[in-house]
Amino acid sequence: MLGQNEMTKNNIHVALVINSSASKDVMNNQLYKVKYNANNTNISLITELVEAHLDVIFCGQ
Repeated sequence: MLGQNEMTKNNIHVALVINSSASKDVMNNQLYKVKYNANNTNISLITELVEAHLDVIFCGQ
């Protein structure tokens, strides 16, 4: 949608806001394994988003 309106990547800032029980989805794999005895399947996605300079924000509300 932004690309269709000629918005360049340099003018876009994206944030991922995590709340409450979703915080487990962004745990590093080491902590996730200890708590859930499994690999965190979101690691590759979170890594790509952080490398793309996306902000990950924890919201306590």
